Amino acid sequence: MKLNLINLKLVRKFSALAIISTLCILFASCQKSNNGNIKAQEIDFKAYNNIGVVHNRTVDSMYNLLLVMKTNHQLNTSKSALASFVNTSIINGLKSKGEKLQTINSINTSMDWDLNVTKANHGIKVNSTTDLTTKSLYSDSLAAHLTIKQKQLLDKLLLVMTDESSSFESTLVQISDLEANAKANLSEDELPVIFVSTAIARNTLQYWHDNLDKWVALLDNGKQSTQGLKTHLAEASGPGFSWRNVGASDVAGGAGAAVTTWWLNTAVGYGQVAYGTAIGSAAAGASVGNAIYQLLSN
Repeated sequence: MKLNLINLKLVRKFSALAIISTLCILFASCQKSNNGNIKAQEIDFKAYNNIGVVHNRTVDSMYNLLLVMKTNHQLNTSKSALASFVNTSIINGLKSKGEKLQTINSINTSMDWDLNVTKANHGIKVNSTTDLTTKSLYSDSLAAHLTIKQKQLLDKLLLVMTDESSSFESTLVQISDLEANAKANLSEDELPVIFVSTAIARNTLQYWHDNLDKWVALLDNGKQSTQGLKTHLAEASGPGFSWRNVGASDVAGGAGAAVTTWWLNTAVGYGQVAYGTAIGSAAAGASVGNAIYQLLSN
């Protein structure tokens, strides 16, 4: 069943920080780790996609947690407080899974950075997707460590996710085409950044396609109809965080987390289950924080 135009616009909005957060955490993991340089062939594509699966499962677990809170009348709090609570819950979940302390600290830094980006830039408007380039979206520090081919493909991925004229099904096809392009033209060392970014893109798009309505119902304060709220958000003229309305500083701030993990050199390496769990969970925090800031009125 296809999304209507309003829903599809919202799906694109809710996918925003997830991909950026993924790139931030992934950057250190792909380029550098405690075990030395990592090659792309050490992890197969199914493992990449599992990072997206972890993202979706984590987002849904946060939905269930917030639903219990709403039932107990505990959602009467600010956007900032609720988004921070979600991040803390995700971090505690990683701790319970036995993540290494250094990894926890790096992920926590990234999630805090993403949340600050969302807070600072909520509602900023950009007039055209032509503004969406790696140079303008990512900090100079991160861009300096990406190859020209990586930048080109990441630019294309961002434009695919922002193309409001494209259907949901067409967007998924375009993501697959980008992966084929990457396999054909990028080196093994360049592929991880692209593959994990596309895995998150595909999975977060699918998640919000399937679950948007229940999140709107969860976070709507009841002051207007669900459809009215969705229409307002999709118009991209009022408060709302979207790919089209995102300012350069939005993603530049998120990308700072990548630089942080690069300097700390604490990211996990390929072949460890915790790798996908940590990255997918961090991206989920970005998704939920984005949803909270778009849908919660206070």
